[in-house]
Amino acid sequence: SLTLAARLFRRLNIGVAFNSWHNGYKGTYKNDFTYMAAPTDNPTQIAASGFLTDSFTSNIKVSGFTINAGILLDVTDKLKIGAVYKGGADIDVDIDVALELAGFLNVYPPFQSAFKHTTETYWPATWGVGLSYRFIDPLTLSMDVTKTLWSKCILRDTPYRFTVTDIYFPSLKPVEDLPTQQAQEQQDTYQFRVGLEYVFIGKKILFPIRCGYFTDSQY
Repeated sequence: SLTLAARLFRRLNIGVAFNSWHNGYKGTYKNDFTYMAAPTDNPTQIAASGFLTDSFTSNIKVSGFTINAGILLDVTDKLKIGAVYKGGADIDVDIDVALELAGFLNVYPPFQSAFKHTTETYWPATWGVGLSYRFIDPLTLSMDVTKTLWSKCILRDTPYRFTVTDIYFPSLKPVEDLPTQQAQEQQDTYQFRVGLEYVFIGKKILFPIRCGYFTDSQY
């Protein structure tokens, strides 16, 4: 990120941040379970009943560019009000996924599958507003609320949409609409934060003590 800030007037400050997205994250998932054969199963291909193990590994890389903007107003010497907006953007996504399923009869080594795919997601925008009030020089109260527009987030369709979206992108639904299936709805999320700070002031040192509380709703 590259950030810039300026004071326009005596009590008004603005800032902007330019963000370049790189890298991503890796994930592993392993599940051991007991399989009970169904009447339609082919007994020569799968155990009538027994243990199966499925293992997934994923390497997700993202790249893109977003912009944040903020404003801070000193209403009085004690009261400050601020707002921030983090813009949404189309983010490129490289997916590298491998699957291994063990437990099949007469199959050695275990069944394996892997794929690589490049797709795109629209990362949602976020906005927030907050304020702080300094009761006395050492004591300040702050609070803010933030909303993230997950309902606008879209994972572009892939040939492996069910595997990818259900296992690797639980937070990036809905997938964009297809002629045969409608995108699943996603709700926006809210965060609320409140905090107190008390600063012990010495001759050559400041020692702050802080406490706070926040809520974080789920998509």
